[in-house]
Amino acid sequence: SEKEPILATVGALIERKGQDLVLRALAELSRDYPETRLLLVGDGPDKARLKALAGSLGIAQRVHFLGLLDHDLLPLVLSASNAMVCCSPGLTSSDISTRWGTLNPCTAPRCRSHSPSIHSSP
Repeated sequence: SEKEPILATVGALIERKGQDLVLRALAELSRDYPETRLLLVGDGPDKARLKALAGSLGIAQRVHFLGLLDHDLLPLVLSASNAMVCCSPGLTSSDISTRWGTLNPCTAPRCRSHSPSIHSSP
């Protein structure tokens, strides 16, 4: 429906990018916002592990692995989303604005989870 919140994350599906944290956050967020969906843009060797994690967290039906997208389609995906999520450890707002060019650091604050249930996998 039009009211379903949509989150998007873009990057190679590799462990150091932190998509597992995004999946764990979505699972926790689902308690209050069960219709929230996640669009994962990118591909990589961590795809199978991330799909399995989404299944074990009970959110597989709301996580959409879009694979690699043409750069012309990326703005469409991001504009359809309510928020873009970046979880690479050590990533700062200035890193994001440098890489994306159009973002201002004040629109990409440095965020950390304060929830004990959202953590990296061992």
